[in-house]
Amino acid sequence: MSRRLSHLLRNATFCLAFLIPFTASASPSKSFNQSGSVALVAAIQSVGDQASLQAGLAFDLKPGWKIYWRFPGDAGYPPKTKWADSSNIGQPLQSWPAPHRTVDAGLQTIGYTGSIILPFAIPISVPGQAVHLHAAVDYLACEKICVPLDATLDLDIPAGPAKPSEFFHPLAQALAAVPVAGDTLGWGLDSVESVGSSLIVILSSAQGFSHPDVLIEDEAGTSYPVPVIEHKGAQTLFTYADAPADLIGRTLTLTVLDSVKAGTFTRAVTAGKPRSGASIWLMAAIALLGGLILNLMPCVLPILSLKILSLLAHSGGHRLHARAGFLASSAGILVSFLGLAALLIAIRGAGHAVGWGLQFQQPLFLAFMIAVLTLFAANLWGAFEIPLPSWAGELGTGGTSLAGHFLSGMFATLLATPCSAPFVGTAISFALSRGPSEIIIIFLALGTGMSAPFLTVALWPELATRLPHPGPWMGLVRKLLGVILAVTALWLGAVLFGVMGHASAAKSESGVAWTAFDQSAIAAEVAKGHVVLVDVTADWCITCKVNKLTVIERGDVAQALSQPGLVAMQADWTKPDDAIAHYLETFGRFGIPFNAVYGPAAPNGIALPELLTNQDVLSALHAAKP
Repeated sequence: MSRRLSHLLRNATFCLAFLIPFTASASPSKSFNQSGSVALVAAIQSVGDQASLQAGLAFDLKPGWKIYWRFPGDAGYPPKTKWADSSNIGQPLQSWPAPHRTVDAGLQTIGYTGSIILPFAIPISVPGQAVHLHAAVDYLACEKICVPLDATLDLDIPAGPAKPSEFFHPLAQALAAVPVAGDTLGWGLDSVESVGSSLIVILSSAQGFSHPDVLIEDEAGTSYPVPVIEHKGAQTLFTYADAPADLIGRTLTLTVLDSVKAGTFTRAVTAGKPRSGASIWLMAAIALLGGLILNLMPCVLPILSLKILSLLAHSGGHRLHARAGFLASSAGILVSFLGLAALLIAIRGAGHAVGWGLQFQQPLFLAFMIAVLTLFAANLWGAFEIPLPSWAGELGTGGTSLAGHFLSGMFATLLATPCSAPFVGTAISFALSRGPSEIIIIFLALGTGMSAPFLTVALWPELATRLPHPGPWMGLVRKLLGVILAVTALWLGAVLFGVMGHASAAKSESGVAWTAFDQSAIAAEVAKGHVVLVDVTADWCITCKVNKLTVIERGDVAQALSQPGLVAMQADWTKPDDAIAHYLETFGRFGIPFNAVYGPAAPNGIALPELLTNQDVLSALHAAKP
């Protein structure tokens, strides 16, 4: 028995010795490190008679670790593989499965987590003969810190009939995740346009997009920010703020990601232009309506004193004089709006940020307005011993000459500019994202809307001339209107104090714990599963304060914002702040109030209307939740 057992052992040892090389050839070469492991795998066990084979680097990353795509984003570098010392192969061609974009601490990266195979198509120099693969891999793996790693991997694929390996299907899945030509998916790239400081990509799909993203690559290696996404029917617009100024003519590669689909396009950037000839006139109509509503906004109410005085000045007068006076007031408003348009065109042409109401960030302007309002109030109270200059006296009493009426219209416009009434923000955002001619048309329409009450009286002067004649009651009216102007001056004094001082976020009386605005922190909070409300406000924005008092810091909204997992972030634009200005531009906005809600289901943000309701905010908070 012992002799037979010895004979069997010798035979088994001989067989094992013969089989070991072939067993090793079927097993992947694997390297382990702190990030996980990487292995060299192939789709076949033996080469057969085919002219090429599919192989791949199979990364199995630990939770929290990532590696990078061919274009890594703001930092990092992709895996690099050298195939020297391989035998019987040509130059391998690498493919890149669709990656995903992440933003952490303001840093945007594009890459992979978990288990991922980077496939290679490898030509076989002499079909039918054995292949030896030798891969020297250099890659960067990141968790809280980034670690440069390397691995040397070998794989022998013997001659023999081609048979699929255990990695055949995983490699096929990796190849299926590689983006294909976008038009084969039924997608269309309608345009890639440079508009001002933004790049706008417009895609179309009859089925629509569910959770799209577009990754952009160019020869210069520019890192483009996370886009603002807007769905318009079958079209989806992707707006990238702070794009390079010299994009026109540059060829871009666009990788479009949407759920499990991924497609690519290549397109040269063209100069942006208005979408259609009708859009400017539609926006002009919206601006006209916004200008009319502007008369009813809180920041315009103090101007009622000037308007009332203007009406009273015509009581019992001649209808032609009344008509001329109100036409002069309308002219003052229109000239002021055209002056603002010209100023904004010049500022933007110089490369600076533009916006609505930015003069209220300037201490000298505020000091001038406070002084003028105080003098007007004192004049109405009869406190002057030395008469004002004729132009100031005319304005402070409501104006009796055409010059006085004209100046009162200009003054009303200056105090109206902190407001962003319904439709005003939409119209201004449209104008400032277009050219000079569109800016002039929109601002002219805004001025026409705001001057509509004056034009109405100019058409029917009897509205003013049939008022009661001035009498003793006029003194009481003058004193009350002086109080209104004095309160306005005090308000501007508080704004000036804020501009000269330092604002900080604090817990409101409603219990909402405001944190200071940090755009880079939004993505980090969303990554934790939190919902973020951003409130862009300023001391000079009365509409912002109305939103807070009536919606954000009271009732159901305040209660919702005090719950765990909800972050209230406040951006104070009382003083000039380029970061806030650029943030607003990412949504195509140039004025405040502005509010947006972010969350796992809305990582790019949901923009809210200028005048808020409880339903607006609560619906957005719910829609942004995981």
